Amino acid sequence: MASGFVEKQYQYLAFGLATVLPLIFLAFYKSYFGFFPGFPKDIPVIVHVHTLLAVIWAVMLVVQPLFIMQGKVLLHKKAGKASYFVFPLFVLTSAILIGNLLRSEHAGFAVIPIGETTIMAGCYVLAIILKHRPTLHMRYMAGAALVLLGPTLGRIVPLLFPTWSALERENVKTALIEILILALLTFDWKSNLPYHPYKFILFVWMVHHICFNLVLMK
Repeated sequence: MASGFVEKQYQYLAFGLATVLPLIFLAFYKSYFGFFPGFPKDIPVIVHVHTLLAVIWAVMLVVQPLFIMQGKVLLHKKAGKASYFVFPLFVLTSAILIGNLLRSEHAGFAVIPIGETTIMAGCYVLAIILKHRPTLHMRYMAGAALVLLGPTLGRIVPLLFPTWSALERENVKTALIEILILALLTFDWKSNLPYHPYKFILFVWMVHHICFNLVLMK
């Protein structure tokens, strides 16, 4: 069983991730979930598959730290192994949707999901590599989970700033995510906890932030 110290960190992670689920539902209610079960026929099958995998992945992110909190390490490991199947499929469907975007009139905006998917996959791989170092594993998995805020805030921010340009709203969304990562980094630093994963995660988000501005400002 994980130490009480590690369990406490997993508790914070579980509660934090649990708040993301209703945000995802609300953000996509008008464009997707609100149609259930009578979805419009013009929504491609790949969108349904991608959404299903995203929901499964999000739920897995929440229940895994809960398993640790409850001392159910075996279930945590089984869920982790299940992610070896779910996560690559989620990334694959993301790649297909990005390909569709690249073939559309809004091809330039593909830089955003390309960057976010790369960050998510990179954090996931690092989390798996470091699975025997719980404090680092947890933080990189949190980094992968934070990417879910990208498309979620991408639907919420335009409602708050309807007159702003798409690039301006994207900058606000990304800045909010960076502020959250900085807050996590600061908390770990002041608590004398391993904050280096958040330094890396913040760095790659900042690189992504610069890159999509360079592409979309042309």
